[in-house]
Amino acid sequence: MDQELISKMESAGQRFDFYGPQSLESIEQLEMLLDVRLPPSYREFLHTLGGGGYSLEGGFCGIFDNDPSLIEGGTTYGETVIAREEIGLPHHLIVILHDSDLMIYWCLDFSRQRPDSECPVVGFDSETRATTGDVGATFRDVLLNYLSGTER
Repeated sequence: MDQELISKMESAGQRFDFYGPQSLESIEQLEMLLDVRLPPSYREFLHTLGGGGYSLEGGFCGIFDNDPSLIEGGTTYGETVIAREEIGLPHHLIVILHDSDLMIYWCLDFSRQRPDSECPVVGFDSETRATTGDVGATFRDVLLNYLSGTER
């Protein structure tokens, strides 16, 4: 993980709960399950932190115990599959955060993936079943804002 992210975490004055580092093999399995090549910034997050944030229940989706196929809340695969089944989440969106209180999902938008494999993070409203606009240009940007308290 880069020094800017580490500095943001150290200066935030908050306790963070992360799932723990995940293997490159489990990240590649997640990509196969979702049929995408994840953006480098999200791959790095999964590899170094696994998922989570200010709390395990309210943080970023990820991988638990190097098993990307778990269908449970808090996992990237589980949240994405459940949202596709229950609210018709479009196939080009991959859930990275689910706020069940606000009924909003933050998703990687693979319909707008750039040549460097990064893609924007968009909001998706489960009531209107529509995107609500960009949350950030990349996962890394969203993570930096989250760690600085700009987005939570």
